[in-house]
Amino acid sequence: MQDKTRQDPVTDESMNLRSRGSRNAGKPIDHLDVSTLPTKELQALVHELRVHQIELETQNSKQVLTFYQQSQLTNFCLPLFAKSLLLLWLIHET
Repeated sequence: MQDKTRQDPVTDESMNLRSRGSRNAGKPIDHLDVSTLPTKELQALVHELRVHQIELETQNSKQVLTFYQQSQLTNFCLPLFAKSLLLLWLIHET
């Protein structure tokens, strides 16, 4: 039997991030005065934001592709499953 007290660390981390994000969602953000930042720091910050945006877009693309593949597989497997149930019923009845 599976120990229900043991938890998945990946799921725990995701839930922790989600709960922290939910708690902080309503709080005002301290705005950074970018006019005081040196050009190099500002460029580094913009670079980090662009990299993060690309990472998020890549994750989103993978999720969309996975969802599409999953729905295609479901569309393929469901009729086979239904036919197999019908065949099992027919075999059982004869």
